[in-house]
Amino acid sequence: MTQPPDLDQILERLLRGEATEDERELLRRSLRVEGNILQFVSQDGSSNINIAQITGGDVHIGNRYEGVDAKFIKEIIESALREKPNQSITINSDTDRLSKLKELQKRSRALCVCRFKAIISSLEMARELADDKSLGVSSDFSRLEPGKVFVFIGEFGIGKTLIAQRLYQKAIIEAINDSHCAIPIYLECNEWKQEQSLEKIVSLKAGSLGEPSVQGATIFIDGLDEVDSVIANKILEESYFLVESWDNTTLVITSRLIPCLENLDSKSRIQVPLLSEQQSYKLIERVSGREINAMIVSKWTNTIKDSIRRPLFALVIAEHLKENNHRAISF
Repeated sequence: MTQPPDLDQILERLLRGEATEDERELLRRSLRVEGNILQFVSQDGSSNINIAQITGGDVHIGNRYEGVDAKFIKEIIESALREKPNQSITINSDTDRLSKLKELQKRSRALCVCRFKAIISSLEMARELADDKSLGVSSDFSRLEPGKVFVFIGEFGIGKTLIAQRLYQKAIIEAINDSHCAIPIYLECNEWKQEQSLEKIVSLKAGSLGEPSVQGATIFIDGLDEVDSVIANKILEESYFLVESWDNTTLVITSRLIPCLENLDSKSRIQVPLLSEQQSYKLIERVSGREINAMIVSKWTNTIKDSIRRPLFALVIAEHLKENNHRAISF
């Protein structure tokens, strides 16, 4: 939606010091708060535009206005809000935002615990693995620049969802520490509805956290390979649209290799590596409680040695060893 001409004209005259008292009054009357988004409503009520976000009682006008003008316009808007007659404005406090972020943080951890618990019997060990931030993301995966789409590609069982959750948890912590940073959003492709746009889904998901089109978002889309090719192509196309149209926005997608991802440039495509042999042995030892030495490994087939380089199968083997008194495995 284009910016209402009333707002353009009033702000231009305000900046020149030529605005009348009637125009200042019009600005005050035309400001409306929806959730924590400040809108300007045109005189006839036919159009409105998001002009700022209100967080903890502070007005953030993003990059709509720049330089010295931004500071002046912010002061004008804050003054208009203070002087707004006969109307109570409800502003979502920073406490509400922090409460929501901490709830998302707990839910992300709970999801990790549940995924580990689905493979291993010990809830205590599942919690330990979920809390071990060294599992899931290496330092190479932590540099996600705004304005880009990153696709983590890997085989089944290689840990793509755990990578997405670790990066999501990092984004939540950043949002807790900085109310102006990008809003963390996590989506699962298997819940997708074809008629919905990515932009609408993200905006609804953000809720009380803010307006992603104003402050940007770090969006995680898990399991692109789990939807049909039409939806997968639509999601990928709209992902690139969002990072171009919203400032400070990053898209992170996880998937096995599917046709729509084959021609991605090397900067967008991140191949999730297999575990090294030593990493897989260490993980099996940790969960099974048994030392994995050369004698034990020598009895394993090449199929086993290959499969345990995927975290899912390393955990399956570890659980088998633990539950079967460490009897040898062969398949």
